[in-house]
Amino acid sequence: MSKKKPLGAVRFIKKVAEHRKSPIVAALLEYVGPAIGGYAAVQLTGRIAKGFVAKRWPAYGAHAGVAAKLATAGLLYYATDHFSSLKRHREAILAGAGIALFETLIKALLPGMGWLIDAPATQSQLDSSDSEGGSVDFEGGEAITGTNADGTKYGPDGRPLADDVDSEFGSGIFDLN
Repeated sequence: MSKKKPLGAVRFIKKVAEHRKSPIVAALLEYVGPAIGGYAAVQLTGRIAKGFVAKRWPAYGAHAGVAAKLATAGLLYYATDHFSSLKRHREAILAGAGIALFETLIKALLPGMGWLIDAPATQSQLDSSDSEGGSVDFEGGEAITGTNADGTKYGPDGRPLADDVDSEFGSGIFDLN
């Protein structure tokens, strides 16, 4: 019996790995590729689950996405421990999955801390910060500026904007009057 040829992508990676002379190529194959794979697996399953559940139960869509991402990370943990072909990439795969989980948990559990991962403010976050009955202008899903009842202006991230330097810092040495 003859041995089966591996798939095209696997054959290409093995060929590059055999002939690699650059440490950059080695690092990409050993660490970055599996980490991106772990990150992508967690994010993709979360988005798919969120979409399916949101069609049936819209209120539970976000929760299903988080649960699916946690389950995928657990599955990756199990798979990298039990399958010999994944054991050598265990650290990189779990690092990518961990980054995706960290991002997800910050977005889900601490939405006010979204600036840590550069997550844009959502409509509900901006509305809740605008408790005095003002308005926030949106264009294309992003806030341009907003003002509340007392005239305070808000930027795209939901933080109050200062009218000028003197209003935030008071008068200083640059006042010539």
